[in-house]
Amino acid sequence: MKQGKQISTKQRWMRYSAYMLISAILGGFIGFFGVLIFKFSLPSYLNLDNFLIFLRIITFVIFAGTVYFGVKANQNYKLYHSISDEDEERVDKLYKKMYRNLEYATISFNVAVSLTLLNLVLGFGFTFLEESAIMYGSIFDLAFYIILLISQVFIVKLTQKIRDYKLSAFATVKEVKEFMEAMDEGEKQANYEMSFQIVFTLNQIVLPGLYLFLFLVSMLLHERQIMAFLVVAFLHIYINVMQVRMIRRYFK
Repeated sequence: MKQGKQISTKQRWMRYSAYMLISAILGGFIGFFGVLIFKFSLPSYLNLDNFLIFLRIITFVIFAGTVYFGVKANQNYKLYHSISDEDEERVDKLYKKMYRNLEYATISFNVAVSLTLLNLVLGFGFTFLEESAIMYGSIFDLAFYIILLISQVFIVKLTQKIRDYKLSAFATVKEVKEFMEAMDEGEKQANYEMSFQIVFTLNQIVLPGLYLFLFLVSMLLHERQIMAFLVVAFLHIYINVMQVRMIRRYFK
């Protein structure tokens, strides 16, 4: 196994010390503002309804970005197939722009779906009466989620056209894996590196940071966030346990 260049022990300790210092400063700010909020309460305009309106505006803007990048990717595709192969510099430039816009459209679409699901969950609830219960939610969020489901078909169709690969709108893990294997080596390697970086960051920084954040929230609210701790712990354990499959597959 080839070993790359590593940072020194001193640099490593300085980095960890910086992380701890930043965490302490953030914790201090959270504690300070938490005490102020607990003592004076939140302003009237900082409520769930206004927060949901803000999230819906952000979601709509991101979805508009999906449409924009999708249209640009389709335009690049048509232009890419209309020019001569002899103009190599222009062909290469259009090729990169086409795939870049396609990936931006896919990413912004996924973010819009995530925010819409968050809006649905936060806006949904029950009111219990003496002899009955009332369920309420946002028709707007539900309608927008249906629009996103329909839009997913168009995103997949655009992906099929540009990548010249047939992929289901609701693909299984196996189908997505086969789709990844069909990519060129450079893009495949970039995806592998980014996947490793995401998993490492989640496992070593994000999830441990969430434990600290939830601990501070529990102190401020004087109530343990048990369900939130369980969700974070489940994700943390899941990421590590799933690596057993890689070990059994590679070192069999």
